Amino acid sequence: MRVHPDLWNDRLHRIRALGFNAVQVYVPWNLHEPTQGNYINAIQNYYNKLLDVIQPFLYKNGGPILTVQVENEYGYSGACDHNYTNWLRDLIWSKLGKDVVLTTVDGPWDGDFTCGTVPGALATVDFGNTSNANIDFYFKQQNKYNNGGPTVCSEYWVMWFAPWWGTRQAQNVPGVIDNLAHMYSWNASFNIYMIHGGTNFGFMNSNPVATSYDYSAAIAENGDITPMYTAIRSFIQNLSDWENPPLDVPANNPIIVENAGRGAGGSLTYDQPDRKGLFNNVTLDSVPLKNWIQCGVNLTKASVDSLTSSFFQENDVNVLPEKATSQPGVYVGQFFASQLTDTFFNSTGWGKGQLFINGYNLGRYYPIAGPQVKQFNLYF
Repeated sequence: MRVHPDLWNDRLHRIRALGFNAVQVYVPWNLHEPTQGNYINAIQNYYNKLLDVIQPFLYKNGGPILTVQVENEYGYSGACDHNYTNWLRDLIWSKLGKDVVLTTVDGPWDGDFTCGTVPGALATVDFGNTSNANIDFYFKQQNKYNNGGPTVCSEYWVMWFAPWWGTRQAQNVPGVIDNLAHMYSWNASFNIYMIHGGTNFGFMNSNPVATSYDYSAAIAENGDITPMYTAIRSFIQNLSDWENPPLDVPANNPIIVENAGRGAGGSLTYDQPDRKGLFNNVTLDSVPLKNWIQCGVNLTKASVDSLTSSFFQENDVNVLPEKATSQPGVYVGQFFASQLTDTFFNSTGWGKGQLFINGYNLGRYYPIAGPQVKQFNLYF
């Protein structure tokens, strides 16, 4: 989703080299089924196909999938519809069997757990870099709801995403290592969010999240090894009873990213779980417009590629960025690379737009907002 398939092996190797033995991933519904409607019937249709794909890869069948999560942070949503979450659990059970390990993840407060936990699923907790006293409280809260199951932090947030007009936050290496050591003293399992953030390609970023999802993670957006990485690896390497010892530190590879398609948080309702689009009047000079038409823009690869059949030649390198800053439009150009390699698109001096390379939607650029100015792109 946020890592190009060509880089999966590289990023997985970097995670393994830290000493970790599992990876938590999303299965993005909107990528697999971009045009289906909402909600219950659509979920059932989607899960009927998805779970058939997952089933042979479950750990109980000799595969690598250890657990399946029933919803994500549902306790935060405010919906608190146990008929829905129980129905979802039963749907998963009907396809994968009742012996599959199901989990939920919610915030550490009673209201979150009360709404988010599902009978038959292990209740886990998520939280960010904090005091060890708070971690004690969070795990005690989780243990109230997990029916004697293991202590698990399914998302330990090392930092936060960078919004447009914001700043990229620096890594808090000492704080993270101190928290990991404290969770280890609890004999807790933890998942570091993010260990590698990657890139919000296409329209996958959430308003106001920047295209880059670097997240101040241990593995940088472009795959670089960071001080957080070496510190985590050293911490694990010094644990005498760690069953998955770290490997040699991988070498650095030469990345970056944006979109405002959906919200990054907020209250959800059962009938409108994730609103998108226009919610209020469309206005011009504060006056609501009437009798206007909304037209979609075809951004399929074939449509984008067709633009390259007729484009103007701009010999003055200073003119095109000026036009792209001040005038809306579609700007098409060509360049030739002497070798296939990863590189960056430098949007300095440009305005705001969407970048396509060889028909691939790389993401949005918005250098005047910052903090991101360069866009990472793979060879295409």
